[in-house]
Amino acid sequence: MTIKDRRLQKAWSQEYLAQVSGLSVRTIQRVESGHKAGLDTLQSLAAAFDIDVAELQEEGTMIKENAKADTASVHESERSHLQTEYIHNIKGFHMNWVTFMVVIPCLFALDHFVTPGPYWVQWVIGSWGGAIILHAILLYFYFGVFGKEWEKKALKRLEK
Repeated sequence: MTIKDRRLQKAWSQEYLAQVSGLSVRTIQRVESGHKAGLDTLQSLAAAFDIDVAELQEEGTMIKENAKADTASVHESERSHLQTEYIHNIKGFHMNWVTFMVVIPCLFALDHFVTPGPYWVQWVIGSWGGAIILHAILLYFYFGVFGKEWEKKALKRLEK
């Protein structure tokens, strides 16, 4: 049971607990929000609740473990977000080249049959094709610097 739970069980306000324990209201607020309490603070709170200091120290350990679990879930959430973003990038790349393969023949036909003179579609093919190639390099290789191994290492760092 946490300090806040003990206080609420007795129907005490933070101000009353501060008065009974001889601590400031701000100290009570900090302890209840999960900040580490010093031995003097724990002794004052234990005396106010009429319990042993060891019980409050065990609760502090439980709070730390819960905080570690919360941190792990945040890292898992970040990792999930990065993976989702990567999948969206792959999807965008594939949609880009499929659109290229559908639109370019139409533009080529338009250029060949409607507009006389030199082909302008070559500039579209060169620009768009170059952008697709650059997108593929950045997405899958990134010049070997930020490849799959780098991603694995980055995700492991996030897990710590």
